[in-house]
Order: sequence, then structure tokens, then C-alpha cells
Amino acid sequence: MPAAAPAPVDATATTRAGTGARSLFVDLARFVAVLMMIQGHTIDAVLAPAARTGSLHWAWAFNRGLTSCLFLLLSGFVFTIATLRHWPAHLVPGPPVWRRLRRFGLFLLIGYGLHFPVNRLRLLAGMSDERWRSFLVVDVLQCLAITLIGLQALVMVTRTPRRYAMAAAALGVTVVTAWPLVWRADWSFLPQSMAAYLTPHTGSLFPLVPWSGYVLLGAVLGAIYARRSHPDLGTFTRRYLLGGGAAFLVLAYLTPRLPVAPLGPTAFWVDSPAQFFMRAGFVLLLLALAAAASRVISHRPPLVHALAQESLTVYALHLCLVYGSILNDGLYQRIGQVLGWRPAIGLALAMWALMAAWALGWNWLKRRHPLSRLISAR
Repeated sequence: MPAAAPAPVDATATTRAGTGARSLFVDLARFVAVLMMIQGHTIDAVLAPAARTGSLHWAWAFNRGLTSCLFLLLSGFVFTIATLRHWPAHLVPGPPVWRRLRRFGLFLLIGYGLHFPVNRLRLLAGMSDERWRSFLVVDVLQCLAITLIGLQALVMVTRTPRRYAMAAAALGVTVVTAWPLVWRADWSFLPQSMAAYLTPHTGSLFPLVPWSGYVLLGAVLGAIYARRSHPDLGTFTRRYLLGGGAAFLVLAYLTPRLPVAPLGPTAFWVDSPAQFFMRAGFVLLLLALAAAASRVISHRPPLVHALAQESLTVYALHLCLVYGSILNDGLYQRIGQVLGWRPAIGLALAMWALMAAWALGWNWLKRRHPLSRLISAR
């Protein structure tokens, strides 16, 4: 199943002067990312190969490539904000930590479940080696879960917010700069279930290197933002979203033009750190737009709140509808990649409407029935 974007973890606080504007800012960014995710998967499932040429397809593919980066970065940002709000509770094993780890375990379960190697609940006996290898590939949810577990461990090891931020930054730099070396290494001595987290040669779409780098970048930005008791979203946007985005784009331009190549030869769209810098730069600029919008919107639209809060369930449900599951055929099986741009966009709009209705209904149910909150992951 093609890659998809996950839901950021943990809830956000609410006060208008400080975390309330930030909460709306994060919800707006999630909302945009969910819409990008839905249309990207829907169009990919039905668009004919003949239509996958030209400037329109290039722009769509580039936009689609930013979706997972945006979600991963937001996840690290929100994780750190939520952690710093109750820092002492996350320093030792206890109910908050166990609840968090159960949530991350759910991400792993859903991630592997979406690749379960059977159709229509057939018996597992007789499954080919190829299908089992497909089951073990690392998609975006597994990458996110393992990285967030690592961040929780980092909290417990570093003990202070300052050391946590510095360690996350150092790990992020290491992940990005080591990217070509890790991908060139031979990991065949490891079990495939472990090697899949390090190399795309097993079929993994989101190995930890370099994708965990976006989560770590988000964690660092969250620590910077939350270092004051009353964060200034305007200053943060100008300095770190606009300024940081521009700096990353400059790095993306300069890195391939360095007179030396200490990491050996790299290809920009394959294993170059410059690609990470470029995507990170555009994601920060998107976040700057969301932050600017949050400063002029007086009330949180219900649809924005619902899609942002239910992004994990929307993720899983729309993937089943688009690509199918062990229980059903999706658009990919029923229609196939045979449509032109106009009908493909029409299906994407219809999927938007369906997922919006689902998010609004499920969010309403969660607020009124405690049982639904227990089985839902935010």
C-alpha cells in the first residue's frame, strides 16, 4: 500500500494569548495536511499513467511529497509542547508515560495492520515470501511511532528541557547528514523486520533515516516555542518559521554546490541531505502561513477542529476506501489507474466530503459517549 501521512500525537492547550493561538495554528496546519493527504492518495489510486506527465503532475507530486514531512514535523512539535507542559510527569515511568507508549503502540499496530498480507481474511498459511516482506516494510506510522518512543526515552535520559532540545537537535543533524552513508550500508545481517527501519532496499517507504529527522526538527521547534511561559506566535513565525524556512532553502541550494563531497556522491531526489533541507524549508513556510491565518481567525471552524483531531482515524479509513483492505476493495481495485485529471479530482473532492462528514460525526460522538473516546486515538 502506498505511503500515507499519520496523525500528530497528543492534545494541545488553550489560552488565547499563548497556547490557544498555537492550538489553532496547529489545527489549521493539520487540517491542510489532511486535505493534502486525502487528495494525494485518491488521485494516485485512479490517475492514468498517461496523465502523469507535464507541469500539472509535477506540481501535484511535489505537493504530495510535502504531506508526510508536514505531519511528521507537526508530530514532533506537538509532542514536545505536550511534554513540556507536564515535564516532571514524563521523567519517570508512570500513567502519563504508559498512556503515551500505548498510543504509540497503536500507531505500530495500525501501520502493520494496513499491510497485513492477506485478502478477505484468508488463512495466513501459504502466504508467499514476497507478501510477508511487504508486511514488514516500514511505512510512515511505524517510523513515527519508533521516533516518538525515542523522544520519550530522550526526555527521561536528558532530564531537563534544555538538554532535551540540544540532544534532539544533535540527533536530527546526525540523521540527515548520515543519510547517504546509512542507505549505502549493507544491513542484510539484521533480521528484515529490523533492517526495514534503516534502508529502503527492503521496500520500506519511510525508514528512520532520513524521515525521523522531520520529527526531530519539529521537537526542536516545539522546545524553542515553549521556552517562554507566554509564547509570542508572531515572533516565532518571523524568526523560526519564515527565517528557518528561508535558511533551509538556501542550504538546499548550496549543499549540492559544495566543492567537496564528504559523504560521497549523492543524488538529489534519492539520498541527498539537500532534499531534506528543501522539503523542510517549504514545510516551515507552510506552517508560517497557517500561523498567520490563526492570528486573524477569531473562532475555530468546527470542520477544522474535527479533521485535525480525527486525523488518525481519517488516515486509516480513507486508506481502506482508496487502496482497499482485508475486508474490502478500494478505488484502486474497483476503478484502477485509468482516469484523467478531471474525474480524478472529482473523486478527490468526493473523498474530502466523505471524510469531513466522518470526522464531524466521530468527533461529535467522542464528546458525548465516553466509550468512543476510549477506542479513539487523537
